[in-house]
Parts: sequence; structure tokens; C-alpha cells
Amino acid sequence: MDAPLYLARLRVVLRSHGFELAGPRGNAFHGGLGLCLKALAPEVFDRCFAPQQDASWPRPYVLLPPLESRSLFMPGDSLNLELTLFNEAIADWPAFIAALAELGHRGVGQARGRYGLSAVWHVTPEQDELLWLPEHGPLPVLPGLELAAFHAPDRRVDRLRVEFITPLRLKARGDYQREAPSAFLLAERTLTRLSQLTQTPLPPPLRESLAACPVQLVQSQLQWQDTPRWSSRQQHVMPFGGLLGEVEYAGELSTLYPWLHLAQWLHLGGKTTFGLGALRVQVV
Repeated sequence: MDAPLYLARLRVVLRSHGFELAGPRGNAFHGGLGLCLKALAPEVFDRCFAPQQDASWPRPYVLLPPLESRSLFMPGDSLNLELTLFNEAIADWPAFIAALAELGHRGVGQARGRYGLSAVWHVTPEQDELLWLPEHGPLPVLPGLELAAFHAPDRRVDRLRVEFITPLRLKARGDYQREAPSAFLLAERTLTRLSQLTQTPLPPPLRESLAACPVQLVQSQLQWQDTPRWSSRQQHVMPFGGLLGEVEYAGELSTLYPWLHLAQWLHLGGKTTFGLGALRVQVV
């Protein structure tokens, strides 16, 4: 793939004013962020949120809501939200942060939980860098990193564990994958996502080399989890399920591993802008 892809991941630290956050969090933060972004920066909303004629056009961001298991947050409690921006959207990060701050003022979710922003960190493969504190004033320029900075180092890999930490909505042969996906399917979908984000075709020889790797699924603890959500735009309840849990693969994984490692920064499958398709990869 010749077209460059730049990426910037932010960890936004929220400080609770005391609230209960129930229901699908991705839905609450995604919907609220869109409303605030439309009010504060309509041009950014049009580029990143507004419906597009081409349904295959990938949104240039991923929003991962707070993953804390509890739903009740006392005043002063901290929550972490992640925002990953791609290419031109990286320059729009001040608008996203301003919209998240406005959402905290208006209140998020049905309970209208209020919060403030206490810090923004730039998350990189090497280290997390403090980017902004409230006392810093204006937001600085954020330099995105080219895709090469996120590549895994070359190494021999014979066994790999993949944990899906938010539901994976992956389609195969026209229907959602409700059983453990193969390692090849995950790597292929990573390539497809890169192809969409860079607007460049997928090289057939690369796909063929991945398909030729002898790899077996040796353990699966995946379950399909249904989380219906209310769509205010379409005015009805929509299915929002996906696979959760972890799987292990064994075999000649050295060729597949770099792509699976990269998927951690991209998210896979559908509804990534709601935080779905987040995964963690570990060599075992």
C-alpha cells in the first residue's frame, strides 16, 4: 500500500462530577459527541460524522468509551476515554476535545452525567506523552505518526492470544461471524481496513501469502453478546452484538503477527466509531 496513513491516539481523562453511566456507553458518548461537534465545529462534523453517500467510506476516527466495569462514579472519580484519529482528522483534535468538554457540561447518557476534562495524553508505541492539562490553555499542534511507527518488530511467533475487549462485529460470507474467526480472517480484515483508510487497493500477493500460513485455532473462549441500542436518527432499536472473549492460535504466525499487532491501533469490524472491535494481542 503506497498511500501513507497517519495515526494519533489520545487518552482523554475525565473527572466525574458524580453520575451513573448505564446502558451502551459507546452509543452515549458517540451520540453526544456528534451533537456537540455539530454545534461547535459543523465543518468537522460534516467531514467525520455526517452520513455519506458511499457506505464503505471509513470514518477517520475511533472512539473507545470508558471500559470501567462499574456504572456509578462518585465526584472526583477518573474515567479514561480513547480517541484515535486518522490522517486529516488529526488536525481536528482540538474540535473533538472541545466537543467532549461540552458534552461533559451538557451531560452524557440518559442520566445526563456530568464531568470535566482533567488531562489529555498522546498514546504512542514507545510511551504515553502528556499533551494537555486545563491550566495549559490553548491546545498544541498534534503530530500524527506514520503507520510504520506502529509496526511490530520482526520475531518468530508460534502461539498467539487475541482478546476482544469490546464486541467484534465481523461479517463473513454475508453474515456476522458468531464463532471464533481464523487468524487469517483477522489479518485479512486488518489489510482491508488499511486499504479503506488509505483508499488504495489490497495487493493480491500479500493476501495470498497470509492465506498460505498454516495456523490452527487451539482455544476459544468467545461468546456472542447482544447489546441493543436506540438509534435517534432511525428512530428504532438496532442490534449491536458482537464476539467477546479471547482465542489462541498456534502455528506459523510470524507472517500474520505484524498485521494482528497493527489491528490493536485500528479496531476491526463494524461500528468502530462506537468503540467496537477493540482487541489486545499477546505472544504466548
